[in-house]
Amino acid sequence: NIEDCAGECGGDAVVDVCDVCGGGETDPDNCGGSEITDGCDLPNSETTGYLYLLDDGSVLYKTFSLIGGFQFTIDGVTIDGASGGAAQDAGFLVSNSSTQILGFSLTGATIDGCGVLTVANYEGEATGISGIIISDAIGNQLYFEYYPDEVDPFEFNQSTQQTAYFFENVTLNGNPVDPE
Repeated sequence: NIEDCAGECGGDAVVDVCDVCGGGETDPDNCGGSEITDGCDLPNSETTGYLYLLDDGSVLYKTFSLIGGFQFTIDGVTIDGASGGAAQDAGFLVSNSSTQILGFSLTGATIDGCGVLTVANYEGEATGISGIIISDAIGNQLYFEYYPDEVDPFEFNQSTQQTAYFFENVTLNGNPVDPE
């Protein structure tokens, strides 16, 4: 069996026209280009959740499943605190170290949909979010990614068929891949 773009052996998740694994977009005109100001502006996906950091420290999110807890690092800064957003509205306990933010519920509360997860206070210039760990209400990890401002054109996160278009003699499990 072959792994799909989400890493599931024998899975059927594919990359859509907006380069979103498990996304369903078919019109390239809907792939962004507009400014992200709210978590609901992030891509739709049935298999991938997204975090995005605004300049004011707002950590935006869009999830495909209920969130029961989260932990992540804000790169390039010293974190002084975090509060507000959907985490506060859901009654989550939110704490931080100088580099990480952690949030969870002792009552089983969850966060759904999209919006502002929490607002981080920090010193320095943030360069992104890494070390993302998001779980559901019973502790199962949910797949989340940091959604960057700009995609590096040299970052190669493409399908095998797209790879075959750019390189000669691409094989998958010993079988040649046709670029067309």
